[in-house]
Amino acid sequence: MSSRWKKIWADFWGNKSRTFITMITIAVGTFAVGFNSNLNLYMNESMDGDYLSANPSEATVYAYPMDDDMVELAREMPGVDAVEGRSTAGGKLVRSGEND
Repeated sequence: MSSRWKKIWADFWGNKSRTFITMITIAVGTFAVGFNSNLNLYMNESMDGDYLSANPSEATVYAYPMDDDMVELAREMPGVDAVEGRSTAGGKLVRSGEND
């Protein structure tokens, strides 16, 4: 055995507690990296499944003016599974005594 390997071996076994702590630290770090990587894959897969189970819309169309007849017409189009008509209103709250 060369002097280099004798020195390495002596360093390892000269301070056994430091060697043990170093080995445990490397093992815990390796486990943590693998755990986080697998958790990331699982969460992405789970989130995709949850999103798709909610039957998300494929398109949102903003049209004005839209009435019930136009919503019915859109429901009858081929390839359309569901149509939902919504109306929105906007407003601004102004408190007396305050400047814009």
